[in-house]
Amino acid sequence: MYTNIDTDHAIDVIGKWLDSLGGLPPNFPLAAAKEAMILVMRNNLFEYGDLYFLQLLDTAMGTSAACMWATIYYSVHKIGSLIPNYSQYLLIFKCFIDNMFGIWIDNDIPPPGITSKPKQILSELSLGNLRS
Repeated sequence: MYTNIDTDHAIDVIGKWLDSLGGLPPNFPLAAAKEAMILVMRNNLFEYGDLYFLQLLDTAMGTSAACMWATIYYSVHKIGSLIPNYSQYLLIFKCFIDNMFGIWIDNDIPPPGITSKPKQILSELSLGNLRS
């Protein structure tokens, strides 16, 4: 999952999310927190055996902030995109950190951005008529 999170995009998304938070204490060091996020995610050094590497792309693996980073990044996506665009097609949609479970409601109108109905997609993948 972490390797699918583009650093620059996540910095933008999480930065905007931090800016949108209300109720922070008046002297909360928001600018410093955002700078620390950038510093950690763009300067990750890690050791593999007797070699040292600078991670240049994606989320900094092995840092204590990576789990929070990924959780916030995917939560912003779920709340801002998945739920508004697809909730009417989901009977159940449950999330826990980066795991999701959903039951799709089939109907005649494909959801936005999807060109085929779910049954068509399954039949094209030869999964629609599985029998035990």
